[in-house]
Formats: sequence, structure tokens, C-alpha cells
Amino acid sequence: MPYTAIGAVHADPVDPMPTHEDHALLRELSADTVDAILTACGPGSQSPQTIVELRLLGGELAREPRHRSAFCHRNAAYALSVIGVLVPPAAEAMVGHVAELVGAMAPWSTGGQMPNFAASTDPDRLGRCYNEDALHWLRALARRHDPAAVMR
Repeated sequence: MPYTAIGAVHADPVDPMPTHEDHALLRELSADTVDAILTACGPGSQSPQTIVELRLLGGELAREPRHRSAFCHRNAAYALSVIGVLVPPAAEAMVGHVAELVGAMAPWSTGGQMPNFAASTDPDRLGRCYNEDALHWLRALARRHDPAAVMR
């Protein structure tokens, strides 16, 4: 498969669409965690979500690198991503339902997020994506290489 077709593996849509997303990193996936997810999104839940996805992390992601990087949250064992398409009639319930589901993960959440999941305009989100050290260096790099804030 050519790299240009990699989106087909995950069946990512090729056209833009209105979505609402959120994301949580989890320390563990216990029976209680699974029950909470299925209660919110499983069969019979009337969940408006289009995608509720768990990704197993760990392995190389959990190992400290030889050289510093901006990658944080190596303690997360799983990533929960929730994506809903904002089309009527589900659109009305979407945002609140996503917040409820991610909120229900609080007992198992690391409190962190991956920066490439669940785009947001919330300025506090950077603190959930990066620790203070990484955030300091990323800001310094941005000031040096993007003084006009073109990329921010």
C-alpha cells in the first residue's frame, strides 16, 4: 500500500464534515472503565456518537527516549477518542454527550491529551497536551521560528 493511501486503513473520510471531538488518555482499562463506556455508548444507549475508539498505547510510546522530545504522557495505557458528526437531529445532543462520556472517564484518566486528537480552541488544552518543560521549549521554538505567529 502506498503511503498516500494510509487513510484507507482507518477509513478516514476524504471530504470535510462538521464534527465535534474529544479525547482522554487512560491509565488503565478495567472492567469498570469498559462498563462506563458501554453505558454511555454501547448497545441500547442511544448514543449520538459516530466513533468511540480505544487505542492501546504502551510499548515504544511508554519508553523514555534517549533524546528529549515534546512527547508527553508516556504513562497512558490507552487513548479514548470520541467523534460525532454534527448533523441534525443528533447534533443537538452531541456536544453534551461527548462531555459526559469524557467526564465519566475521570477515575481512569491521566488528565492528559494527545495534541493531534480533538482539536480545540481552549487555551488550557495545551497544558493537557504538554508538561511545563515541553511547553516552555515549544513556546521558545515558536518565538524563534514563527515570530509572526503564522502557525499558531
